Amino acid sequence: MKSISPDIIKEALSGSLPASEAHKLFLPPARSLEMSEETKRLVKHSAVMLLLVDNDDSLSLCLTRRNSHMKHHPGQISFPGGKMDEGENDYQETALRELEEETGIARHNINVCGSLSDLYIEVSNFLIHPVVGYINWMPNFNINPDEVDEVFLVPLTSFFNENNISKERISTHFGTIDTPAYLIDGKVIWGATAMIIAEFTMQLTTFFLHRG
Repeated sequence: MKSISPDIIKEALSGSLPASEAHKLFLPPARSLEMSEETKRLVKHSAVMLLLVDNDDSLSLCLTRRNSHMKHHPGQISFPGGKMDEGENDYQETALRELEEETGIARHNINVCGSLSDLYIEVSNFLIHPVVGYINWMPNFNINPDEVDEVFLVPLTSFFNENNISKERISTHFGTIDTPAYLIDGKVIWGATAMIIAEFTMQLTTFFLHRG
Protein backbone atom coordinates (compact mmCIF):
# COMPACT_ATOMS: atom_id res chain seq x y z
CA MET A 1 0.00 0.00 0.00
CA LYS A 2 1.22 3.50 -0.75
CA SER A 3 2.88 5.37 2.09
CA ILE A 4 0.27 7.57 3.72
CA SER A 5 1.38 10.67 5.61
CA PRO A 6 -0.72 12.89 7.89
CA ASP A 7 -0.85 15.51 5.14
CA ILE A 8 -2.19 12.94 2.67
CA ILE A 9 -4.89 11.88 5.14
CA LYS A 10 -5.86 15.50 5.77
CA GLU A 11 -6.13 16.14 2.04
CA ALA A 12 -8.21 12.99 1.52
CA LEU A 13 -10.61 13.91 4.32
CA SER A 14 -11.05 17.46 3.04
CA GLY A 15 -13.12 16.21 0.11
CA SER A 16 -16.75 15.14 -0.03
CA LEU A 17 -17.31 12.01 2.08
CA PRO A 18 -19.37 8.95 0.98
CA ALA A 19 -21.28 8.77 4.29
CA SER A 20 -24.28 6.42 3.99
CA GLU A 21 -23.01 4.97 0.69
CA ALA A 22 -20.18 3.39 2.68
CA HIS A 23 -22.08 2.87 5.94
CA LYS A 24 -24.76 0.78 4.26
CA LEU A 25 -22.17 -1.81 3.18
CA PHE A 26 -21.92 -2.97 6.82
CA LEU A 27 -25.33 -1.92 8.15
CA PRO A 28 -26.83 -4.72 10.27
CA PRO A 29 -30.24 -5.99 9.12
CA ALA A 30 -33.45 -4.17 10.09
CA ARG A 31 -31.56 -1.09 11.28
CA SER A 32 -31.79 2.45 10.01
CA LEU A 33 -29.30 5.26 9.56
CA GLU A 34 -32.06 7.86 9.55
CA MET A 35 -33.20 9.98 12.52
CA SER A 36 -36.71 11.29 13.02
CA GLU A 37 -37.22 14.87 14.21
CA GLU A 38 -38.05 13.51 17.67
CA THR A 39 -34.85 11.44 17.68
CA LYS A 40 -32.78 14.49 16.74
CA ARG A 41 -33.98 16.21 19.91
CA LEU A 42 -33.19 13.23 22.15
CA VAL A 43 -30.10 11.72 20.53
CA LYS A 44 -26.92 11.38 22.63
CA HIS A 45 -23.66 12.59 21.14
CA SER A 46 -20.39 10.68 21.29
CA ALA A 47 -17.01 10.76 19.55
CA VAL A 48 -14.52 8.05 18.62
CA MET A 49 -10.88 8.19 17.61
CA LEU A 50 -9.85 6.33 14.47
CA LEU A 51 -6.15 6.27 15.35
CA LEU A 52 -3.62 5.40 12.66
CA VAL A 53 -0.32 4.09 13.99
CA ASP A 54 2.59 4.34 11.55
CA ASN A 55 5.43 2.13 12.75
CA ASP A 56 8.31 1.43 10.33
CA ASP A 57 6.11 2.47 7.37
CA SER A 58 3.44 -0.04 8.34
CA LEU A 59 0.12 1.71 8.95
CA SER A 60 -2.30 0.10 11.42
CA LEU A 61 -5.61 0.94 13.07
CA CYS A 62 -5.90 1.00 16.86
CA LEU A 63 -8.95 -0.91 18.06
CA THR A 64 -10.26 -1.95 21.46
CA ARG A 65 -12.46 -4.70 22.81
CA ARG A 66 -15.02 -3.14 25.11
CA ASN A 67 -15.39 -4.39 28.66
CA SER A 68 -18.01 -7.15 28.78
CA HIS A 69 -19.85 -5.30 31.59
CA MET A 70 -20.35 -2.05 29.66
CA LYS A 71 -23.95 -0.85 29.32
CA HIS A 72 -23.72 -0.24 25.56
CA HIS A 73 -22.20 -2.76 23.11
CA PRO A 74 -20.41 -4.91 25.73
CA GLY A 75 -17.55 -7.07 24.46
CA GLN A 76 -17.63 -5.59 20.98
CA ILE A 77 -14.60 -4.43 19.03
CA SER A 78 -14.68 -0.67 18.72
CA PHE A 79 -12.65 2.50 18.48
CA PRO A 80 -11.61 4.34 21.64
CA GLY A 81 -14.45 6.74 22.32
CA GLY A 82 -17.43 7.70 24.39
CA LYS A 83 -20.05 10.26 25.30
CA MET A 84 -19.31 13.97 25.15
CA ASP A 85 -18.80 15.39 28.66
CA GLU A 86 -20.39 18.58 29.90
CA GLY A 87 -18.00 21.46 29.28
CA GLU A 88 -16.29 19.93 26.26
CA ASN A 89 -16.28 22.31 23.32
CA ASP A 90 -16.09 19.93 20.36
CA TYR A 91 -16.01 16.28 19.35
CA GLN A 92 -12.28 16.32 18.69
CA GLU A 93 -11.75 17.14 22.36
CA THR A 94 -14.03 14.26 23.36
CA ALA A 95 -12.29 11.77 21.07
CA LEU A 96 -8.83 12.74 22.32
CA ARG A 97 -9.90 12.52 25.97
CA GLU A 98 -11.47 9.11 25.48
CA LEU A 99 -8.40 7.83 23.64
CA GLU A 100 -6.17 8.87 26.53
CA GLU A 101 -8.52 7.47 29.19
CA GLU A 102 -8.95 4.10 27.48
CA THR A 103 -5.49 3.43 26.04
CA GLY A 104 -3.08 5.66 27.96
CA ILE A 105 -1.89 7.47 24.81
CA ALA A 106 -1.46 11.15 25.73
CA ARG A 107 -3.79 13.35 23.73
CA HIS A 108 -1.12 15.99 23.02
CA ASN A 109 0.83 13.40 20.98
CA ILE A 110 -1.93 12.92 18.42
CA ASN A 111 -1.80 14.60 15.01
CA VAL A 112 -5.50 15.16 14.24
CA CYS A 113 -6.11 14.75 10.51
CA GLY A 114 -9.83 15.46 10.22
CA SER A 115 -13.21 13.84 10.65
CA LEU A 116 -15.50 11.33 8.96
CA SER A 117 -19.28 11.50 8.58
CA ASP A 118 -21.54 11.37 11.63
CA LEU A 119 -23.13 7.96 12.15
CA TYR A 120 -26.45 7.33 13.91
CA ILE A 121 -26.71 4.11 15.94
CA GLU A 122 -30.37 3.27 16.31
CA VAL A 123 -30.11 0.59 19.03
CA SER A 124 -28.36 2.88 21.54
CA ASN A 125 -29.61 6.24 20.21
CA PHE A 126 -26.11 7.65 19.86
CA LEU A 127 -24.85 9.92 17.10
CA ILE A 128 -21.17 9.08 16.65
CA HIS A 129 -18.70 11.71 15.46
CA PRO A 130 -15.53 9.94 14.17
CA VAL A 131 -12.22 11.80 14.41
CA VAL A 132 -9.09 10.60 12.59
CA GLY A 133 -5.69 10.86 14.28
CA TYR A 134 -2.13 9.79 13.48
CA ILE A 135 1.07 8.89 15.34
CA ASN A 136 4.35 7.69 13.83
CA TRP A 137 5.58 5.59 16.76
CA MET A 138 4.49 2.45 18.56
CA PRO A 139 2.65 3.41 21.76
CA ASN A 140 2.91 1.69 25.10
CA PHE A 141 -0.70 0.98 25.96
CA ASN A 142 -1.95 1.49 29.51
CA ILE A 143 -5.55 0.36 29.27
CA ASN A 144 -8.42 1.26 31.58
CA PRO A 145 -9.82 -2.15 32.63
CA ASP A 146 -13.15 -0.61 33.64
CA GLU A 147 -13.84 0.18 29.99
CA VAL A 148 -11.48 -1.91 27.88
CA ASP A 149 -10.51 -5.58 27.92
CA GLU A 150 -7.98 -5.36 25.10
CA VAL A 151 -6.21 -2.89 22.79
CA PHE A 152 -4.72 -4.14 19.54
CA LEU A 153 -3.50 -2.99 16.14
CA VAL A 154 -4.78 -4.22 12.77
CA PRO A 155 -2.84 -3.49 9.55
CA LEU A 156 -4.82 -0.98 7.50
CA THR A 157 -4.25 -3.08 4.37
CA SER A 158 -6.40 -5.83 5.93
CA PHE A 159 -9.50 -3.69 5.43
CA PHE A 160 -8.86 -3.36 1.69
CA ASN A 161 -8.76 -7.14 1.25
CA GLU A 162 -12.20 -8.40 0.19
CA ASN A 163 -11.30 -11.87 1.47
CA ASN A 164 -11.57 -10.40 4.98
CA ILE A 165 -15.23 -9.45 4.48
CA SER A 166 -17.84 -12.01 5.41
CA LYS A 167 -21.32 -12.44 6.87
CA GLU A 168 -21.19 -13.35 10.55
CA ARG A 169 -23.83 -14.58 12.98
CA ILE A 170 -23.86 -12.28 16.00
CA SER A 171 -25.73 -12.64 19.29
CA THR A 172 -27.11 -9.29 20.51
CA HIS A 173 -29.49 -8.09 23.23
CA PHE A 174 -32.14 -7.99 20.53
CA GLY A 175 -31.56 -11.52 19.22
CA THR A 176 -29.25 -13.22 16.75
CA ILE A 177 -28.48 -11.48 13.46
CA ASP A 178 -26.49 -12.26 10.32
CA THR A 179 -24.54 -9.15 9.44
CA PRO A 180 -21.69 -8.06 7.16
CA ALA A 181 -18.40 -7.88 9.04
CA TYR A 182 -14.64 -7.88 8.74
CA LEU A 183 -13.16 -11.15 9.94
CA ILE A 184 -9.44 -10.66 10.58
CA ASP A 185 -7.26 -13.05 12.60
CA GLY A 186 -10.35 -14.46 14.27
CA LYS A 187 -11.63 -11.03 15.32
CA VAL A 188 -15.10 -10.02 14.15
CA ILE A 189 -15.41 -6.29 13.46
CA TRP A 190 -18.99 -5.28 12.73
CA GLY A 191 -21.62 -2.62 13.36
CA ALA A 192 -20.59 1.01 13.79
CA THR A 193 -16.88 0.20 13.81
CA ALA A 194 -17.08 -1.60 10.47
CA MET A 195 -19.23 1.16 8.97
CA ILE A 196 -16.73 3.85 10.00
CA ILE A 197 -13.80 1.82 8.62
CA ALA A 198 -15.71 1.29 5.36
CA GLU A 199 -16.12 5.03 4.88
CA PHE A 200 -12.45 5.69 5.62
CA THR A 201 -11.18 3.04 3.20
CA MET A 202 -13.66 4.12 0.51
CA GLN A 203 -12.53 7.72 0.89
CA LEU A 204 -8.85 6.78 0.59
CA THR A 205 -9.54 4.59 -2.44
CA THR A 206 -11.43 7.38 -4.20
CA PHE A 207 -8.74 9.90 -3.30
CA PHE A 208 -5.88 7.81 -4.71
CA LEU A 209 -7.84 6.94 -7.87
CA HIS A 210 -8.42 10.62 -8.62
CA ARG A 211 -4.90 11.57 -7.60
CA GLY A 212 -3.33 9.07 -9.98
